[in-house]
Parts: sequence; structure tokens; C-alpha cells
Amino acid sequence: MTSKIYFFKKDKYVQIDPDSKKVDSGYPRSIADDWNGLKEIGFDSDLNGAAYINNALYLFKKEKYVEYDLGNDKIKGDALPLSSLFKNLPGKMQSGFDACAYWRPSEFFIFKDNQSASCNTENSPFVFGDAYDFSSLHGNGWVALPSSFKSGVDAGLTKFSGASFDSVDGTVFFKDSQMAVYTAESTCSNAQAIQSVWHGLDGTDFAEGIDAAVQLPTEKKSHGNGPSPALQTGRQCCFDLPPNTTFYVAAMNTEKWVRTVHVTIDGKEAKPVNLPAHDNGLVQVYKSGAGSPPSGKSGVCIGIDDSQSGHMLLGWYPPVVVADGEFVNIGAEKDYRKETGFNDAAVCVFWRKS
Repeated sequence: MTSKIYFFKKDKYVQIDPDSKKVDSGYPRSIADDWNGLKEIGFDSDLNGAAYINNALYLFKKEKYVEYDLGNDKIKGDALPLSSLFKNLPGKMQSGFDACAYWRPSEFFIFKDNQSASCNTENSPFVFGDAYDFSSLHGNGWVALPSSFKSGVDAGLTKFSGASFDSVDGTVFFKDSQMAVYTAESTCSNAQAIQSVWHGLDGTDFAEGIDAAVQLPTEKKSHGNGPSPALQTGRQCCFDLPPNTTFYVAAMNTEKWVRTVHVTIDGKEAKPVNLPAHDNGLVQVYKSGAGSPPSGKSGVCIGIDDSQSGHMLLGWYPPVVVADGEFVNIGAEKDYRKETGFNDAAVCVFWRKS
């Protein structure tokens, strides 16, 4: 089994390798396209939380929840009131909560404003105790959290370990563009930028905050029954290549402004492609890195700068196999013009399949 971490933001989600903390190739993707049934019940954007409880995945939005059947890749019934799953919810949490996560095995918490409440998930139904201020929990409470995290956290992520997810390695709290890791020993890391820890989020909405997060023991089917693949957007397009593989970057500029294509290989900036105005095309040759565990692949990212507006907004599709090669086609637009054609500049990345 291959464990994966999932972040949800607005109407998109990303899939992340928990060891390398790198976003998998082809993400972000559309929640509505890939999570079957969520659009029909209004759960395809702005989730409040996600939790893997007793081998079941639950998604939360406002005062309701839905169970998602991972085996059959679809929702398991309709959305239901929180009270159908959680008993004795404190009053202000009955209409929804900000975040949720385990702190220790079977000790599940929900968070709202500056308060938290917990239940023991070994016992069914899940009965909550009273809500307490962050500083009042567990003797020392969540006292080690950075002060800005003691009210209004955006999301929580339980870091599981063990073949049956029977151990908790820590709880990650997200607030705005920052995150902090809390341990079962009541210690906590300093606040860090989300994009500095989770690689591949730079230039996406996920770098500015997370709506919900969850770790699953197996990989979610990525394409569902919706359109595939979905157009992805952001200011940086990242994907994986086999190690030590020659790849080609072809670029063209359709307008009168100078553009620069930035190529990053395993986090290191390679020689950029400089595009004069109205340039019909340039090609440069690169080689991927040696690869990194656990996937053994090399990470490549493409970004495009405009001499007038800086980082351009990119639109692309996940890598496509054609004959013996793979392609990533990327279009770019001036972000300040709010265009949708992605045709101000274009980049094609090609490499031969290994």
C-alpha cells in the first residue's frame, strides 16, 4: 500500500507523497471531477475538514458531513448532520468547526475559534466532552503552539504511521500561509511557511492556506468519472521525470514583451530560456537529476516571467504519453489582464519514456 496526503483548497486538491513531502505530478486537480458525488451534495469546494477514522474517510462542511467510500470511489449516501456522527457536540460546534485532527491514537479533536473538544473514537457512538480553551487542555494544553495558532486554525493534519495507521507521529496545524507541527509530547515546531515544507505548492492557492487535510493509507483514484485530465493552473508547473533523463524545453513568445522561462531541477535553478518579443521558438536541452527517495524520480518545475508583470499565470495538463515520448504542454497569460486563453507564451517539455 502507498500512503498519500491530500490537501483541499477551494475547489481543488493535491496529492502529496508523505516521505518526500512533494506534490505528485499533475496536481492540483478538480474536486468535482475526481471525487464522485461531492458536486451533487455541494461538497466540491470550501471543505472545513477531513478525517480518516476507523478505516473510513469523512469530509466535513459547515453543519454536515459525508462518508467517502474509497474502495468504490464514491460518496456513501447523502450528507448528514454532524449530530448523526458526533454526539454531545458543544453548542458552538454544532454548526461546524474550523479544523479536526487526532492528537494521539483514538483521541480525536475538533477546533472552533479558540476552543477545542475531543472524543474517543474507540467507542461508538463518538461522544464529545466539553469544549475548552486551547490553554486549558492536557494540563499544559496546546500551550506550545505559536500564539497566532491558538485561535481560528484553518486545518489539521494527522501524521499516521504503522501498517494499520495505529500510531500518530504528530499533528500539523495550518493557519493562513503558515504551519506548525505538534507532537504527542506537547512540543511544537516554530511556525513555517507552508510552501517551504510541502514542495510544489509555490504559485498555487495552497501556499496561502489549506481548507482541509488528511492522510490516507492508500492512493485515491485520481481521475474519477469526470473529465480527465483536468486543466491545472498556477504560477509554477511541476512534474516528475525519470532520473538522469535528457529532456527538451521548447518555448515561444507571441507578444511584444520579453519573457523568461525558468527551469528548476530538484530545487536548483537551471539555465533559463530567454524569449525576445515575437519569438517563434527556442529549444534548450536539459538533464534531470539523480532522483530522490522514495520515488527515485527527479522533480522539474517550469515558471515564466513577463517583463511587465513578473510571474505569469500558467495553464497546463498532466504529462501525456505519445508514442515513445511524454509531453507537458504549458500556456501562459499576463495575470494582471485576467485573460483565460493561456496563449501569450507557450512551453512544451518533452522526454523519451524510460
